[in-house]
Amino acid sequence: MIVFISWSGTRSKALADSLRDWLPNVIQAIEPWMSEADIDKGTRWGIDLTNHLKDTKVGIICLTSENLESPWIHFEAGALSKTIESAYVCPYLFHVEPTDLTGPLVQFQAAKANKEDTHKLMHTINKALGDRALPEKQLNKSFEKYWPDFEENIKKIPEAQTKTESHRSDREVLNDLLQLVRNIDRGLGDISKVWVSKGDVDVSGNVKISGTEERLHGDVLEHMHSGYEYWHPASRLHK
Repeated sequence: MIVFISWSGTRSKALADSLRDWLPNVIQAIEPWMSEADIDKGTRWGIDLTNHLKDTKVGIICLTSENLESPWIHFEAGALSKTIESAYVCPYLFHVEPTDLTGPLVQFQAAKANKEDTHKLMHTINKALGDRALPEKQLNKSFEKYWPDFEENIKKIPEAQTKTESHRSDREVLNDLLQLVRNIDRGLGDISKVWVSKGDVDVSGNVKISGTEERLHGDVLEHMHSGYEYWHPASRLHK
């Protein structure tokens, strides 16, 4: 069973990497998947992303103070909400509170990156396995055995940085926007709305990014008229 791990930013990635390595130790029947980390070189990442979203049974969204407004996070949260039951999507909070969540993230039951909440999360993942679920006693024993390793790893995650990193060019941003819209439409089918961070899109299709104005491709406008909310992606490691 695939567990989709969403991340954005260096600290979020460190948390996601720790989860990815640790989860199968507790429940061997699950296969964690992280976009970018698990996409082969040369693969069209947008297509691979949508294919894995289709096959995902559980989604974990790794949140830190830096990525609460991340376009990547909001995009993947919106996509997850359209493909799996909300009970199996969990914002995983590292030094943030449930009250900090906004947009599509508020619809999910959040868990903090502590022992108690992570234990509950593992029971939720185990339940999603259905007939392949571990007996409760075995799950609890496995969790207690491997929790100290995970706790030690996440304690090594550095404190939040205030330094602002450079972003990609507006042209790269717009190209990714068009590719993602196409891939979502082809790969996931009926997604009537993808939640996004706020951007300036006027009725004529002009998009304002970083003080500049660009014209969206006609294909994007066509989807926009179908009820999508669009986002302007930045590099996943920047937020």
